[in-house]
Parts: sequence; structure tokens; C-alpha cells
Amino acid sequence: KTDDLSAKLSDVRPRVHVETEKERRGNLYRRDEDWVKERERRRLDALTLRAELEMTYVTGKPQISCSKESWAIAKKSHEEALKKAAEEEAESRKRKEKNVRIASEINMKEISRIKEQIKSKSYSKQTVVSKEEQKRRVDKLSQPKQTIQAENAHNKEQPIKG
Repeated sequence: KTDDLSAKLSDVRPRVHVETEKERRGNLYRRDEDWVKERERRRLDALTLRAELEMTYVTGKPQISCSKESWAIAKKSHEEALKKAAEEEAESRKRKEKNVRIASEINMKEISRIKEQIKSKSYSKQTVVSKEEQKRRVDKLSQPKQTIQAENAHNKEQPIKG
């Protein structure tokens, strides 16, 4: 009976597979190999995703069927750029003309102010001087100036009367 019982118990007990050292190393090697393959697959997926993102806005080969539309779009953008450049040029020209006009107004005001000053002063009046007066002034200017030292020297030479 004990043999029957032990046979029944052996059937009921789960069989545990005991790995040998060789099997265990083989499993470790396979796990490492699987890990490396998964890592490489993820790296390649990331690279392809990055390449796809970089190529998102690249149009590639022109589509001949849509060439009229693309030419129309290009022409429209070109015309818009020309219009914007023309507006900026016109605005710049207006600013320059305004600055020139302001500068000329300032110059005209300055010129008129100077003319008014000239008119208000009597520089243009001529006085009549007789020839005798002119001769006397010229003679006075032609004589050497008498300085204080010259006067002192002149006074020393004259005897003092007392």
C-alpha cells in the first residue's frame, strides 16, 4: 500500500525541472541576445522616426499634375513679396522727403531770420565824411603810438622848471 500511495503522491506532486549549469548559461545567453536585438530594434525605430520628421517639410520630386497650382502659388507669393517691398520703399521715400522738407523749412526760417536781423541793423547806412576829416584820421593812424614808456622817456629829457 505504501508503494501505491507513494506512486499516487508522486503523480500529484508537481515535477520541478532542475536546470543544469549548461542550460542556465544557455538561457542567460539567449536573454542577453534578445535584449540586444530589442535595443537595436528600438534604436533603428528612433532613427527612422527622426528621418521621417526631418523629411516632413521636404516636398521631394515635383508633381507634374499639380504644377499649374504650384506655379500659381509661387507667383502669388512672389507678387506679395514685391508688393511688400514696394510699400516699404514708398514708406522710406516718404520719410526721406518729409525729413528733407523739414530741413529746408528750418533753413528757410534761419535765412529769413538772418535777413530780418540785417534789415533791422543799420549797417548799410553810409555817413558822409569830408575829405579833411579823412585826411586827419589817416595822419593820426600813420603816426606811431605813444606808449607810457615813451612818454616817461620824453619827460626825463625835459628839464623840470621850478
